[in-house]
Amino acid sequence: NAIIHKLSHQKLHINFFEVEITEKVENGLSNDDLKKFPFPIVIYNFIEKYLK
Repeated sequence: NAIIHKLSHQKLHINFFEVEITEKVENGLSNDDLKKFPFPIVIYNFIEKYLK
């Protein structure tokens, strides 16, 4: 199901995909470190909801 993000001049239909991996990602970030970066609000909301 796409998330619809309404802007003043357009509607964005956004899909997120979850991928499971079994190996540690080299140079990866922890969820806490990821949350320190600036993101567009729709991506920020996804991170807050699904990356606990």
